[in-house]
Amino acid sequence: MDIGTGGDGIAHMVLQLPKHIRPTLIAADIDQNVINSIQKRHPQVTPFINSIKGPKVELITMSAVKMNAIKDSSIMGIGASALMHEISSYISSKSPIDQFVSEVLRILEKDGVFIYRDPLWVDHPHEQGILILRNQPARFYAFLFLSKLLDRNFSQIKDYRGICCKPSLYQPSDIKIDAYLKNSNCIAQSKQISFEDFLNHSSRIDYSKTISIEAPRGLIMEIQRHYLMFLKDYFPLYLIDEKLLDDDLSINKLNTEQKDALLSTLRRKSISLHDGVLRKNDFSQLLVENYILEEIFNKGYRTKIDTENKPFIQAIIEQLNAFKDYRHLIYFTDKEYLTIDPIFLSLLFQGPEKGIFRFLSENSLPMDTLEHLKLEGEEHYYYMTIDQLITYMGQYSKFELKDTHKMGYLLAPLSVEHIRKTPRIFYKNILNRDMLIMDLHGNIHEPITDKSVIHFKLQSENSAYNIYKQLIRDEPNKFPTLTTWMNSMEKEMLDIFSEDGQVIGTLDRDIVYASGKNNFRVINAFIINSKNQIWIPKRHPSKKLFPLCLDCSVGGHVRTGEDYLTALARETQEEVGLNLENVSYKLLNKLSPKQDHTSAFMQVYAIYYDGPIDYNKNDFISYQWMTREEALELIDKGIPAKSDLKIILENCFNE
Repeated sequence: MDIGTGGDGIAHMVLQLPKHIRPTLIAADIDQNVINSIQKRHPQVTPFINSIKGPKVELITMSAVKMNAIKDSSIMGIGASALMHEISSYISSKSPIDQFVSEVLRILEKDGVFIYRDPLWVDHPHEQGILILRNQPARFYAFLFLSKLLDRNFSQIKDYRGICCKPSLYQPSDIKIDAYLKNSNCIAQSKQISFEDFLNHSSRIDYSKTISIEAPRGLIMEIQRHYLMFLKDYFPLYLIDEKLLDDDLSINKLNTEQKDALLSTLRRKSISLHDGVLRKNDFSQLLVENYILEEIFNKGYRTKIDTENKPFIQAIIEQLNAFKDYRHLIYFTDKEYLTIDPIFLSLLFQGPEKGIFRFLSENSLPMDTLEHLKLEGEEHYYYMTIDQLITYMGQYSKFELKDTHKMGYLLAPLSVEHIRKTPRIFYKNILNRDMLIMDLHGNIHEPITDKSVIHFKLQSENSAYNIYKQLIRDEPNKFPTLTTWMNSMEKEMLDIFSEDGQVIGTLDRDIVYASGKNNFRVINAFIINSKNQIWIPKRHPSKKLFPLCLDCSVGGHVRTGEDYLTALARETQEEVGLNLENVSYKLLNKLSPKQDHTSAFMQVYAIYYDGPIDYNKNDFISYQWMTREEALELIDKGIPAKSDLKIILENCFNE
């Protein structure tokens, strides 16, 4: 299933699959228009839709946080791209990402794969940087986008009380602008202004001169990322070398990114190619909106005052009364014209049929730009570093699955090699052409255009922990969040009991052992095969307690809030890779320090199993199958063993 990506991946996959197999490929999106457009954009999909032979394609309209059309544990693989901030934009609750991952965990089968792609996030996003805008399109776009993104008065994202619920990741006070401001004599002078001053004086800025913005690095990255999307979706000619635009343009001279962007825009504007060539006289149709933008930025949006415009004037007056702080962005000139600042034009825009825009001519408005700003400026932007994303997936899946048949499974990277960055050199070159990034010391920084791609697998905790440990071992500086979580996992909290079995306190495991206490709980288990042999492992030399000693097949502490069976299921999964639901087991005995001289209160179990054992290589280094008598004989000969092992063997098995 490809969720929220418009079916591009499905369209590619369906042609690669052998025709004699019958998988189902699902393209799903919340937007019915996206689903409807898939066959137009990818006609190769059509023969496979609901086919009865070979691969089958299904198109489903549904939300990523409510995938009711999909049955539990029915999906082998899920693909999603940049969905974290998308779902945050249309879900009103506080935990849309949790809801999305819950659904992924529900529908994904055990050992299924979840491939997630997202823009590579910038390190230290709240650290200040400087963005120098090198050309007019970049300057126009940066200020329109900033205004829309930071605005809370005109935001369409509202809670049930009608109050803006846009996240306040960045504030206008974080921003300073260096620009040339024109005085009454139209002479431009360089000046540093706040973002609030910019809103008051945006019409005085000389956009033909270089402008720089000091802002948090995360916000600078957002400007760059959306500028690329803007060019790709609406101004593809700005992605093409100017030398190629001296004459008719052959599409064969373009790279993949340029070709895709141009063809998409041509389809939307109903412009035809002639034998793979775009005529030069069609270029103006692709640039007309930029001419409109340039005119509006230089003079404001001007509309003549007459009787036909009376409803529009009335709507404007209502807006002014509602938002007095923006009065300076709308003004009358020469008694004949009403002028609207481009910033306010973008803030007011709710769609061509809404608000004041139902009274205006679309031909005189930068409609594509306004529609783009409405969509992108209204979104919630939520990113995680690779370290944070991997840690979140592990922590949340551990919590979410704890009371389900998937208990003991985690979403973790398939392997260390399945954490990748996809470089996008072409887009980096475009940004370097149009913008320059520096830190406050004047050091130039490369723009970040790469995407991270992580193949997660719903796998056993044992396998997941081994991958986490390898990541931390290989690159400890890149995984501080994961390291903290893994360290906290190793600090087990144990309930302390009175002699009559009442909990009298909770202590860290290390403190329990340091103080010599034995009034806590543990589980132990023996794997027994059909020959009545016991699987006896040897502990890893790195173990703090009893390194290189013989041990029970499974052993561990019962943590605070757990019962014995929960601890047994967890430890069995972690240490030997077995799910208790798939094997037979039974309680052999209950032992205590006072009566049996064990190191703790314990329950001992037998697990009956004949298959291969995928034991945790961080827990054990080797094993042997042996009878109870053979194990006791080795211990009596002086082979090192965990102190409780002999007591357990003698008390839990008949001779």
